[in-house]
Amino acid sequence: MSKRSKKTQIRMAGVMGVTILLFVSLIIGCSSDDNSNQKTLSQQALDSVASAVVDEVVDAAFASAPVDENAVFAVDEPEGSFIVTDMLAVDSLIYAIYNGGVIVYDLNDRSTMAFPVDERFTAITLHDGKIYVGGENLYTIDDTILNPAEGLFDGEIQSLYSWEYSLMIGTDMGLYSNGVFGNITLTEEFQVTNMTADESGGLWVGSMGCGLFRWDGERFNERYLLRDTTIFENVNSLEFNHGHLYVGTDNGFFIYNGGSWQQLTTIEGLPSNQVRDIDASDWVINIATDNGAISYFNGDFLLCGGLDDKAVNAFCPHSDGLIAATSSGVVLKSGSDITTLFESVPEIETEDAIEKESIAVDDEIIPEEDELVTVQE
Repeated sequence: MSKRSKKTQIRMAGVMGVTILLFVSLIIGCSSDDNSNQKTLSQQALDSVASAVVDEVVDAAFASAPVDENAVFAVDEPEGSFIVTDMLAVDSLIYAIYNGGVIVYDLNDRSTMAFPVDERFTAITLHDGKIYVGGENLYTIDDTILNPAEGLFDGEIQSLYSWEYSLMIGTDMGLYSNGVFGNITLTEEFQVTNMTADESGGLWVGSMGCGLFRWDGERFNERYLLRDTTIFENVNSLEFNHGHLYVGTDNGFFIYNGGSWQQLTTIEGLPSNQVRDIDASDWVINIATDNGAISYFNGDFLLCGGLDDKAVNAFCPHSDGLIAATSSGVVLKSGSDITTLFESVPEIETEDAIEKESIAVDDEIIPEEDELVTVQE
């Protein structure tokens, strides 16, 4: 199919689909949320979509053919020990954390820089103008060095999130806030896996083994379906946009519109019920699973060409396209084109990536020399 005919077909489908999307929702469960302050998708779309959403769908340039329910999705297991767990885009730079440090890729000149350490990083975020990465410890990235960052928390970091004026630190032992009010322990009742803020000022918090919660600034309220109170037991990904919460779990992909939940699984066309990451930065939702990536729009799954035949760990939206960490490396998807950015840790000469300095812990200054990890030569 030519690019022009595909664009025309998507535009026609988008116009019809948006109309349907404004009035249709599938109610499959209940929750304990207060719906008084939540806008519906139709209200928001009537305000800002019209023809714009169609253009966004066209620009996304995903395959327009519906998913074949009988299609076989290949599974690529991660090769070796190089596994990218999360990414962050800052202008032309793509920061990819992996089980051994940080890789920085410049989309402008295609150059690569690495910060290798003997530590598995699991989270990265931009907060107050600084890039934070976390694993066993918390660091900031400064040019070519990782600086130990102040912040009191217990356990290993699983998630970092910039919320209002605070850096939220989720670990396998709880949730901690580091901001203008100092270091605050919010909960030590569950392992935090991911976070996202909604338009009402609440913070959604996913856990491993304990469910889904919403923090309103004073208390945690658990969210669940009455038909299955354990369905959100393991939350792998959270995103919020256009008045909707998107949840990736071990039981499929969920959409919450403020009043009802919709569950999508392999029965509806999801490649796998193991959802690893979600990109909800636009009207087309990208879903990463251990059995390939897929796109979702207007109630339909669409093939995500070039990413539907391999496991995808993480997404990173960028103006140049969609950055995806796959089982065979980090790639850039721009329209129907797939460009491999890097497949392994670049071979470069580097000194220790972690600056040796003292940091404050429990109001005491202790030397970091013995605890710092040096780069393997």
